Amino acid sequence: MNDTIAALATAPGQGGIAIVRMSGPESGRILGEIFQPASGKHPLKSHLLTYGHLMGEDGERVDECMAVMMYAPRSYTREDVAELQLHGGVYVARKALQLCYGAGARPAEPGEFTRRAFENGRIDLAEAEAVMGLISATGEKAARAAMRQLEGGASVFIRQAQERLYALAAGVEAALDYPEEVDEEEATRELAQGLEQVAGELEDFDQIRKIILDILPCHLEVEFYFRYLTWAECEAAGYTWGQVEAAEYTWESFQLAVPPER
Repeated sequence: MNDTIAALATAPGQGGIAIVRMSGPESGRILGEIFQPASGKHPLKSHLLTYGHLMGEDGERVDECMAVMMYAPRSYTREDVAELQLHGGVYVARKALQLCYGAGARPAEPGEFTRRAFENGRIDLAEAEAVMGLISATGEKAARAAMRQLEGGASVFIRQAQERLYALAAGVEAALDYPEEVDEEEATRELAQGLEQVAGELEDFDQIRKIILDILPCHLEVEFYFRYLTWAECEAAGYTWGQVEAAEYTWESFQLAVPPER
């Protein structure tokens, strides 16, 4: 992505602080045009808050503020990211955005910072969804579920399954390339066992999700983990104790919608 985006990173309206964020190759240049550090020195050091002033087109000070540069790839989007921490007035935040746009940035689309983080490999799709879950969480359990998914959650299980499939594929290639050194029957048996195990775990994963969601009222919006379901509910859904125990161990951070008490 060759363009630079800018947006208000905090809630709009009056408040103690307003944060304007930019991401893209021109973030540093734009910050240099609209922010004057008290030391007078640009460019700013990476990941270091710097005191200074937001400057208007006429050279007058708009606000007393802090600024920080986060150079790629050590940023949320893996691009150059700049932030201005301003006083939380409506005018100041709007003026800061106008200055960013006037210097070459464009308004960010909804969720575009997270989309760039995903497209640049900073986070995967499950983690991107977890970001939105964490933002929209209204309770401790919901926030904890989203945070655990953000830290890995379902992604860990998917990556592990992917690595095992790669290993099995490597075994097949070795058997084809070196038939004289690999016992065909043993290689076939190991491949079948490995595929059966991975397929079984993937099927269990999918069934656990479907069955649990089927037995829950669709209007419930409180997010909990699988382990917060009672054993009676799991048994009524047709699970054995072994399945429940395995699911709790393997997918304990999978995010589900369940009631707080049943």
